[in-house]
Amino acid sequence: MKLFYKFACASIVWLLALITFGWARHDGASANCLTASRDQIWLISTRGVGPCLGSEAFEINFYDGSQFRSATLSHLSHELREGEPMATVIYAHGYRTDACYAQKRGLEVYRNAIAAVPRPLPIRFVIWSWQTEKESRIPKDFREKSDHSVFEGQRLARFLEEMGLGQGILIGYSMGAQVIVSALSHLSDALAMPTAWNVVLVAPVLAPASCCEVSCTDLDRLVQTFSLLTNRSDRALKGARRLNRLSHRSALDQNSLPSALRLAPGKLSVIDTSHEVGAQHNIGRYSQSWAFRWSIDHAIRNYSAIRPNPVLDATVPIDKLPHD
Repeated sequence: MKLFYKFACASIVWLLALITFGWARHDGASANCLTASRDQIWLISTRGVGPCLGSEAFEINFYDGSQFRSATLSHLSHELREGEPMATVIYAHGYRTDACYAQKRGLEVYRNAIAAVPRPLPIRFVIWSWQTEKESRIPKDFREKSDHSVFEGQRLARFLEEMGLGQGILIGYSMGAQVIVSALSHLSDALAMPTAWNVVLVAPVLAPASCCEVSCTDLDRLVQTFSLLTNRSDRALKGARRLNRLSHRSALDQNSLPSALRLAPGKLSVIDTSHEVGAQHNIGRYSQSWAFRWSIDHAIRNYSAIRPNPVLDATVPIDKLPHD
């Protein structure tokens, strides 16, 4: 009887994991994505870096309109510090995303929700590619990646500090939402400069650490606007809650997060996307929704970091970055 009970419990966990994440890779996104005039697309990869927090080991790539080409951190730093005034948008992807898929989905988000939105200034879109591909059985792998997302947020905060970025737009999808939340919690200590981040969290899957991070961080001081896209029909969000419950882990979710944020009136917008997106946990569907595009438009319009526009160093023009 005990053996049957164990087998039944294991079967339920596997079925839950399959229902939750099994469809996440069924459709691809074309990597072909023409960049809007004057926009830039960068990819920062922390895969294989290990426990290092510093950005010196990150892999940097620049998108030339048809493919990603190898670049350096100094080129990106030059653009961030001295380049044309742009709104910097950082997108952190979710669970079970390998390097190739991160590129494709990042470009899809740009195409669907960034390039399609009218805005007063060009965009510097940065895909934050972190290690979330499946490496072990899903219940264990889910817990490990969930915990790693907290550390990844520390990496992002350190990067923002090194680059001198105190303003911009942070987008976190699924488990990438935890990366953004953790980054914000560490920015409160990392940055002495005034900060004004516009945050968009989409179908958030948060780690147990989120409870302490949100409650201990003065997000109201860091955040200019905060858009939370929820979905009561999303099967993966339901499955993530059950996986945490089975592991006896307590974490904030899309229902409990709004009250925990403690933001000033007018800063927080909560939009239910159930009718637009449905039950599928898919960034392609989310990024095509009205709610996502409105959130991006809202964030860009509230972005206030317009820097001086010095002439770019003629020795490293943006279209002459070195490549392999």
